[in-house]
Amino acid sequence: TAEMCELQCALGFQPTTTGPHVSTCQADGSFSNTELTCTPSACGDLASNVLFANAFVDVSTCSGLVYGETCRAVCPDGFDPQGASSQLLTCQATADNVSAAGFRDIDGNAPTPLSCIPRTCTYGLPTRLGVQHNCHAVGTQGTCSVWSSETYQYVEGDEMQNLTCGADGALIGRIPDVTPRECPTLENGVGVSHTCANKTAGTACWAYCQQGYTESMVQ
Repeated sequence: TAEMCELQCALGFQPTTTGPHVSTCQADGSFSNTELTCTPSACGDLASNVLFANAFVDVSTCSGLVYGETCRAVCPDGFDPQGASSQLLTCQATADNVSAAGFRDIDGNAPTPLSCIPRTCTYGLPTRLGVQHNCHAVGTQGTCSVWSSETYQYVEGDEMQNLTCGADGALIGRIPDVTPRECPTLENGVGVSHTCANKTAGTACWAYCQQGYTESMVQ
C-alpha cells in the first residue's frame, strides 16, 4: 500500500499524453491512475536515411509506417537488380544501431540497400550533323553533354546542352542548333584561280590554273 510504480507503453508504442504516468497502490488494493493509452510509434524517413539516401532504391511504400507494418524496397524504373529484386522491411520503430530509420530486414538486422544498376540509354542519341557528345554509356538519371564540333558553330544565343537519361531508356533534352563555320578566304597564288569563296565547312571547291599556266586541278 502507498507504493508507486510507473506505467509504460510496450515496445513499439508511445503514450498519447505527456507523463509522468505514475500509479499508486491504494488501501483497497487497487491502483490509481491506470488510464495510460498508447499508440504505435512511427518509423522515420527511410529515403533520407544514410544507408538509403545515395542508393538507387525505391522505398516509397515505406513512407508513413508505424510499428509492425511492412513495406517492400524495389529497384525503380530504369534500374536492373543485381541479386534480389526486392527486399521486405518491417517498421520496428527503434532508434538504434541495428535499424535504418526504425526499419529492420526479415532477419531483424539493419537493412542493406538493394544493388540496383542504372540501365544504359540507347534511344535519342544525338545524330545531328555538326555536334559531338559523350552520351554512349550514360545510364538512368545520369547526364551527358552535346556540343558543337570544331568545324561548326552555335547559332547565335545557343550553347552546349545537357541531356538526361530517362527511365524509359531515352535521352531527354534539347540538341543545340549549330551551323557550319565559313572557311577563310583562299589566297590566290600566281596564275591560280579557285571556286572557294564563301564556302562553309564540309563543302568542296576547286583550285585551278589560269589560262597560260599548266597544272592539274586540285580539290
